[in-house]
Amino acid sequence: MADVRGWCPLGRETGIQKVIWDDDGWPHIVGGHKGMVEVEAPTDAIASEKDLYSGKDDFDSSELNLHFQTLRIPLTEDTLSLQDRPGHLRLYGRQSLMSTFLQAHVARRWQSFTFDAETKLAYRPKNIQQFAGLCCYFNTKNWTCIQVAWHEKYGRVIDVVGTELGRSHSIYEEEPVPVPKDAEYVYLKVQVRGISYRYLYSFDGVTWMETPCLFDSAKLSEEYIKTVYDAAFTGDFTGMFSVDGLGTALPADFDYFSYEEFDMEIDGKYI
Repeated sequence: MADVRGWCPLGRETGIQKVIWDDDGWPHIVGGHKGMVEVEAPTDAIASEKDLYSGKDDFDSSELNLHFQTLRIPLTEDTLSLQDRPGHLRLYGRQSLMSTFLQAHVARRWQSFTFDAETKLAYRPKNIQQFAGLCCYFNTKNWTCIQVAWHEKYGRVIDVVGTELGRSHSIYEEEPVPVPKDAEYVYLKVQVRGISYRYLYSFDGVTWMETPCLFDSAKLSEEYIKTVYDAAFTGDFTGMFSVDGLGTALPADFDYFSYEEFDMEIDGKYI
């Protein structure tokens, strides 16, 4: 069962406390071990707008946006490039999203309970071990994704995968969605609406199709994952990834990534 305070998919809160240094140069929290409920603010403090990075990144810069992160280590140019295909973030396929080693995975934090994240992907896999797409990620054993993959019967396809407590399953199983052969790009989106979220896809960026599974946001939270694992300290991320189990580093090119937050009342209900 969840803690009485509920589920926390946004991760642990940040607390700010005033620090002073003693005569020996050691820092101390004002108010002792538990700090203080209220701390007097500096008289010369300057107000600033909170930067949520709610918008669209077209990957026209030579540097990755500050809000993006990579898993555990910085990615070198043989895994991540903003120059190899101008106007795109190129990720050379690495290990799976379950790997504790090198992943070609670039993501940003969930900063709201209600948002849309979207990307536009150019990708042509040729083997069932090659796939790339958009994911919602807590850790290596707890994540979901919508991806462009390869199917021996249908060729290039859309698939949705859920991984819960280390167990993965495909939503479409043996009947994934074929990608039109002439489609250079595939558009992928996730809509997070409080207690649940859903993936969508489009082949023209205008007409969107919902995927059949409505995921439970609570299952990407510390409280849920701690029912099995002792330590789970991160919050959720959403972002782009590229996997190549063949070791050939097949590239996936992302034309943009957008992140847009909404008020909880945008739909008048959770979906």
